[in-house]
Amino acid sequence: MTDPRQHNRLRRLVSGAFTVGVVEALAPRVEELAHQYIDTFAPCGETDMVAACTGPLPMAVICELLGARVPENTATPSKHGHGRR
Repeated sequence: MTDPRQHNRLRRLVSGAFTVGVVEALAPRVEELAHQYIDTFAPCGETDMVAACTGPLPMAVICELLGARVPENTATPSKHGHGRR
């Protein structure tokens, strides 16, 4: 985002969802989501952890923080270690 005013406006809208207390309270859910991702590709023996988790896991956590439904394509990674697209 290149417009500082627009950035600040949007940041104010969501800042309450990212307080220390809210983030700390969400830690068990983040751990649960991470285990769900790992459990789907662990049987494969190896995977690219960056490809497997850096997109879908943060998206799922941000959705949880904002109280939004986690999009289906990020809810369950495929057995190849990548979120379904």
